[in-house]
Amino acid sequence: MKQALIVIDVQESFRHRPFWDETEYPAFLAQIQGLIDAASAQGIPVLQVFHTSKSADPA
Repeated sequence: MKQALIVIDVQESFRHRPFWDETEYPAFLAQIQGLIDAASAQGIPVLQVFHTSKSADPA
């Protein structure tokens, strides 16, 4: 079985939710990075998809 880690726009989607707490961002980022590092160390391909926008409006 082939494996891959796909990380899709995790930080931006959470930032726009009412339950998001900015003080939790460093721990959240560290956990996501830990997943990415562990996958890479095991030779598992990592695909990261980032949201981009020309304006400050998230819509």
